[in-house]
This record gives sequence, structure tokens and C-alpha cells, in this order.
Amino acid sequence: SLLLLQIQLNHQVPLSIRVSAIVFFKNFVKENWANEIGIKISPADRQQIKDVIVNLMLEVPPQIQKQLAAALTIISTHDFPGQWPGLLPSLVERFNYRTGNWRQIHGVLHTLHSVLRRYRREFKSTNVIQELKYILETMQAPFLELFNGVMATIEQAAGGDIEVMKVLFQIANLLLKIFYSLNFIDLPEFFEDNMAAF
Repeated sequence: SLLLLQIQLNHQVPLSIRVSAIVFFKNFVKENWANEIGIKISPADRQQIKDVIVNLMLEVPPQIQKQLAAALTIISTHDFPGQWPGLLPSLVERFNYRTGNWRQIHGVLHTLHSVLRRYRREFKSTNVIQELKYILETMQAPFLELFNGVMATIEQAAGGDIEVMKVLFQIANLLLKIFYSLNFIDLPEFFEDNMAAF
């Protein structure tokens, strides 16, 4: 499975082969990540996959990113936050919109959306509330700063480069989807206090 991820870093491999490899990887994860029967993924391989998948998500083309997001959703459903405590901090530290690296920010938000959208299907329970509390404590202030920065950049860039505007609006859409996922079960106090920004 790690070889399938390593293929993604080799830009000399044709895109069609890279897409096929990542689809196979996604299906492998779907069948085997939580499966106790059949192929078992060793703890070392699991950790290596988790170490590589987020950075890879930020570097690959959209066709591959979509398949990686599906695999990441499966992994995070089983491992986040308990068995993958470094995931959220590693994403939040990349929220810096001042760099102007919109592709990376898009990848970070796409990844975050893949992880957090499961909270739209969860029932309110002590465990879910504790997970959301951890998530909010880790990311609420940087998330609001990113949201405000992206909205200000959209206003400043209005009428500018169409491709940049397209990416900025995709980012804004992802921010709103993440906001929705975080507020689906209950309206957090932080967002209630800062509702004017949204």
C-alpha cells in the first residue's frame, strides 16, 4: 500500500497510472483498514500511511486528491482523534493565508473537510462532544482568522485573475462546509460569539 502512495510522488509516471494506483489504494484502505479478517495492515504501515497521506494530499492534482480524500476519510473515521492526534495540529499549522499559496490551503481544507464531515452523521453523545471540543479548541481561532483572511482577499481580488478567484471561491466553499460540520450537532460558544464574521 505504501508503494501505491510513493508512485504519486513520481511525476514521470503517467497521470492515468497514478490515478489507477490511488483508486486501488483507496479500495485497499476501504476493505482492510478496519477489517480484522483478510489482509492486515501492520501498525508500522498504518503509521507510515498516516505520516505520508496529508502531505501527499497537498501536492497532487485534483483527480488524485479526490481519491486520497476518500481514503483519508476512511482512515480518520477509525483513527481520528484517538489514534491520530497529530492530524489536526499538522493541518492547522498550514492555515497561513498570507503566503498566498492557495493550492496548499485548498488541499488543507479539502483534507479537513474529509475528516470533519462525518460529524454531520453522528448523534450527540458524550464521546462526540468531547471530540468536537478537542477539535474546536485546536482550530477555532486559526479557522476564524483564515476565514476572515480569505474573505478579505476575495474582496481585494475582485475582478482580477479568474483562476485565482475560482480557487478562492472553492476555498470559501470548503470553509463554509467545515463550519457547517462543526456546528451540525450544536452551535459552539466560540462561533456564537463570532457569528458576525460568518
